[in-house]
Amino acid sequence: MFILKTHNTDTGNIVAVSDSNLLGKRFEENDTVLDISDDFYDGKKADIDTIISAISTCTSAIIIGDNIISELKKNNVLTPEHILFVSKTPYAMIFKV
Repeated sequence: MFILKTHNTDTGNIVAVSDSNLLGKRFEENDTVLDISDDFYDGKKADIDTIISAISTCTSAIIIGDNIISELKKNNVLTPEHILFVSKTPYAMIFKV
């Protein structure tokens, strides 16, 4: 299962998505930190179709976790070039300009 939270701002919507088992965890590698904080990520449980819909209408998104990254690759939302890693944890950021 995945967790989805949308943050509405004056400049658009930021979508935060993570695998549900990562909520509250923190990963560090060199100078990079992934903090899957409750404040930013804890929203509602969502299926892949809901997440794809949210990403399609957002201005930016941050996506963290093996399962969600894999599902978004299967659905042609992400390609391997989009995916970065911190402590072997995959993540991707989408910015629409």
